[in-house]
Amino acid sequence: MNLEAFSDTQLDRLLELLALGMYVDGHLADAEDKSIKWLATEAGLNPGYNLDQAMDRAISAARQVSNTDEGLRAAVGRIGEVIDEVDIRQVAFEALAKVHLADADDAASEGRFQGIVAEVFGL
Repeated sequence: MNLEAFSDTQLDRLLELLALGMYVDGHLADAEDKSIKWLATEAGLNPGYNLDQAMDRAISAARQVSNTDEGLRAAVGRIGEVIDEVDIRQVAFEALAKVHLADADDAASEGRFQGIVAEVFGL
């Protein structure tokens, strides 16, 4: 997975998507948080990108989203306005799946959220 093709704004929205993925099951796992940070650093962030500040913004935004299908669709739709290229959407979806695998909790809500993301992103 390579994040070098993402602009800083797209990285912000990717982190928001991943934060939503953490919150959707109501179980915030430390492993998920570590997974996001590992993915971001291993995949090649743009020089000067402040991951900690971006994560704080992403988590704040995710907390404000209603955990209904409609609320999640609306949030993913807003994210999709910025993550608007098919190849970048695919990378974002793969990152979400990896974060969900990190907590070893196969919650139905995570699968539901991945389905919403796939639908909204047209994957």
